[in-house]
Amino acid sequence: MKLCTVTELKAYLEIINTDYDTLLGSLIDYISGEIQNHIGYSLETGSITEYRSLDLGQYLVYLRGYPITAVSKVYLDDYREFGTSTLLVENTDYTWDSRKLNLIYGSSYQGIDIMKVQYTAGYILSGVSANLPHDLKFVAIRESAIAFKRRKDIGLTNVNMQLGTIQLYMTDAFDKKDTAILDKYKRKMQI
Repeated sequence: MKLCTVTELKAYLEIINTDYDTLLGSLIDYISGEIQNHIGYSLETGSITEYRSLDLGQYLVYLRGYPITAVSKVYLDDYREFGTSTLLVENTDYTWDSRKLNLIYGSSYQGIDIMKVQYTAGYILSGVSANLPHDLKFVAIRESAIAFKRRKDIGLTNVNMQLGTIQLYMTDAFDKKDTAILDKYKRKMQI
C-alpha cells in the first residue's frame, strides 16, 4: 500500500514526463513499507480480531491496530468460549477511542486471552491514503524523493568542506527530521 501517489511525488520532484513513473512507484512502495516498519504497524484499514490477557481490575486495554475506527464486538469470558452472554455493551461496559478500550468498571476477571475484540483500524482504505495525516504523507513523498535523487549514489552522501569534498556512507534509514515525525506515530503499548 502506497502512502503517496506517483503524481504527488512527480509534483514534488517537478517531473512532468512519464519516463520514471515505474521507478517512482517502486520507490514509493519501498519507502511506504519502511515507514510502516519504523512505526511498528500497518497503516492500512482492516478488520482485526484480537485476544487480550487482562489483570483483575484492569481498566485500559491498548489494542495493536491503530487508529481504531470502529469496534464491533467485545467479549469478556474467563472460559474463552466467547458466547453471546459474554458480549459487552458499548457505553455501558466499555468505551473506546483511537488508541484503546476503556472498561468502565474494570475487568472482573484475570487471565490469558480472556478478552476478544473485533474492530477496524487504520488510515488507508482500499489503497486510498486520503485519511493519512499530512505529516506522514509528506515524509513518504520526501523520503521517496531522496531515494530517487540518490538512486545512483546508494549509501553515499557528500560533505563539502573548505579543503574539498568528503563522501560518507549513510547510516540512518531516514532523514533526522523525518525520523522525528515518524517517532510521534510509534505505539507505546502495554501488551
